[in-house]
Amino acid sequence: MGEAASPGSLLLGRESELGVLDQLFDDVHVRGGSLEVTGGPGVGKSALLGEAAARAADRGMLVLRVTGVQSEAWLAFAGLHYLLRPALGHLDQRGWPGGSSSG
Repeated sequence: MGEAASPGSLLLGRESELGVLDQLFDDVHVRGGSLEVTGGPGVGKSALLGEAAARAADRGMLVLRVTGVQSEAWLAFAGLHYLLRPALGHLDQRGWPGGSSSG
C-alpha cells in the first residue's frame, strides 16, 4: 500500500524529502542553505525539484531555473551565467550583497 502524499503535494512516499525542503525554506533567511538532489534516471528528481520550486515560490522566494547543455560544457560558468542573468535586475530589491535592502 502506498503512502499518502503531503497536503498540497502530488508526490507519493516523499514525506521525508518534503520535510527537508520545508525545514530548509523555513530556516533559509536565518541560516542560508543548500540542497543536493541525486539519483538515477526515473527516480523522481525532476518532480522533487518542481515541488521545491513551487514551495519556495509559495513562500515569496525568487526561483531561478537553468538547464545545462553539452555544447556549452567547455564555457566556464555558462550555466551560472544563464541562471543569474535574470536576477541581476532584482539585486537592489532583495537586499543581496551589493544591493540596497530598502527595495
